[in-house]
Amino acid sequence: MLELAQTEKQELPDAILLDLDLGHESGFDLLRFRFLQPEILWVPVVVWSHLGDENRDFCQLFRVHAYVSKSEGEYELYTALESVNPSR
Repeated sequence: MLELAQTEKQELPDAILLDLDLGHESGFDLLRFRFLQPEILWVPVVVWSHLGDENRDFCQLFRVHAYVSKSEGEYELYTALESVNPSR
């Protein structure tokens, strides 16, 4: 979606909700792609993951707005999403 928005000048999302463990693909790949594209780096990312807290620091390097462990619960996820787009 981000690649398509770059090439076809489509509207970018207000935020990205990302699970780092996507099976055959990796959420880390998306973080790297976004980080290397200055025109989309402003799109906030909220990571929602069951992977360990050691990934929090890594995500901060890639300018992730919030990292919420699935064990923290849905309320924490809602709060993080609301913080990136409070008008919705």
